[in-house]
Amino acid sequence: MPDSGSQIPIRSFVYLVYADDAGSTGENLSDPQSPFQVLGCVLVREDLFSSLELNLSITLQKLVPEKERKSFEFHAH
Repeated sequence: MPDSGSQIPIRSFVYLVYADDAGSTGENLSDPQSPFQVLGCVLVREDLFSSLELNLSITLQKLVPEKERKSFEFHAH
């Protein structure tokens, strides 16, 4: 048990979030024929973010022609 002069270090955790939605073709969400909105996100630990960002940029350089990079977006199916 720590004595009264000791302090327990407090660790802060930061999670970087990328969130995106699947879109919708209509605004009337009460209409059963209108598709529903889907939202997804990825939580990335702060200490892993730089490595992830570097790997994604390398992937982009290898797979996407330079003239298309300015407007390019990754999409999942």
